[in-house]
Amino acid sequence: MLEIDAKNKWSLGMLKNIATDNRSWNDALEYEKKLIKYYPEIKKRDESKLNYFVAMDYKDKKNEKNYLYYLNKSIKGDYVYSESYLELSSHHIDNTDLAMEYLIQFSKANPSGSVTAFKKIEHILFDEKRFDDVESLYIKILDQDFNSYAFNRLIDIYLEKNEKDEASELIEKFMPRFDYHSKSSNKSYVIRLNRMKIDSDSFDIRKALSSFCNDIIENENIN
Repeated sequence: MLEIDAKNKWSLGMLKNIATDNRSWNDALEYEKKLIKYYPEIKKRDESKLNYFVAMDYKDKKNEKNYLYYLNKSIKGDYVYSESYLELSSHHIDNTDLAMEYLIQFSKANPSGSVTAFKKIEHILFDEKRFDDVESLYIKILDQDFNSYAFNRLIDIYLEKNEKDEASELIEKFMPRFDYHSKSSNKSYVIRLNRMKIDSDSFDIRKALSSFCNDIIENENIN
């Protein structure tokens, strides 16, 4: 059919799927590029995902140069496949700051993965005994934009240090932004649950509320 019409959407899609099933990543990528060229409505995230698969194919072949080339290429589009950030963070694990930056980017591209990403970051910092940097990291993130997990963890850190005033100030900073205009939003729920943590002196209740917040974050695209 492609010999008759090289722009046929159905044929390009079928050939792309066949190439993907056969793990012919470079062929699949070329078909995807044509689909994006001829049909702009197709999300460009597919191209990022295919670049990731090509990278992983080169990784299996022990070709580090091409592996990194395609992996870095996969994060340059408008619709980035989030696993590319996760893979780059693992590759650069010996460069702590770079690995953490990729994990932060992963959390932005895949908000429901924030819990996993930030737990990895905390493990990296704890292993290097950079305990104060954990608090500084979450403060920096929240200065830029609201992130449900960073908010939940920073409240925990403040309460662990018995700094209730700082925790209350954080609540007051973000509550007006989400509470009045979207009372049923999950961000509002996370903020309200953290208000309950501040009001409780029970370690077990605080821990349970933090876990509940993480469950909300992991199951909803809310950050």
